[in-house]
Amino acid sequence: MANVEEITVEELAKACSKEIKAGNGKKKILISSDDEGNEFHPLYYLFTQTKEEENPQDFFDTACVNKPSGVTDENVKDYIILG
Repeated sequence: MANVEEITVEELAKACSKEIKAGNGKKKILISSDDEGNEFHPLYYLFTQTKEEENPQDFFDTACVNKPSGVTDENVKDYIILG
């Protein structure tokens, strides 16, 4: 597994702003399928919001999705899903 820093929403917004100013605002986005960048796929969805009063673990349980490596029941509230 690669040692890749996790990106915050603020960092993403700054990077997007920079790319828009560089003339790349109309380009489509490809994202990596893993932390090593072995495969890429299009970004199909924006942020997936969960209701504040819901337990974030419920999202993973009902969406039939496993939590990524490093995301635990204790820190799941520190994350938001893009895609």
